[in-house]
Amino acid sequence: VILSKNGAAPSYLIRGNETLRIEGHSLPLGIVKQISPDCFQVEVRSKDVFVMCSDGADEQMIQNWMSCRSVSELKRTVEQCLKQQNKKDDITVIVAEIL
Repeated sequence: VILSKNGAAPSYLIRGNETLRIEGHSLPLGIVKQISPDCFQVEVRSKDVFVMCSDGADEQMIQNWMSCRSVSELKRTVEQCLKQQNKKDDITVIVAEIL
């Protein structure tokens, strides 16, 4: 699978007990007219979990999410965290499990 990434916020691949931080250096969409996304080739396996978030999610939130032990716990924790936020910056989070 080829991942194409724009923007400063890192994405994460959780595989078992390992977490891979995927960082790009391209500018976010909408900042410039011509985009040059960072592309990564990743071998995807069943039960891999991708977590992608916007720059509104801070490092403390993300570290809390990454400590979850299951996908269902991760989804619940992200949802509860976002419901409690009172930030002016928007936060978007996608949690996707490969079946």
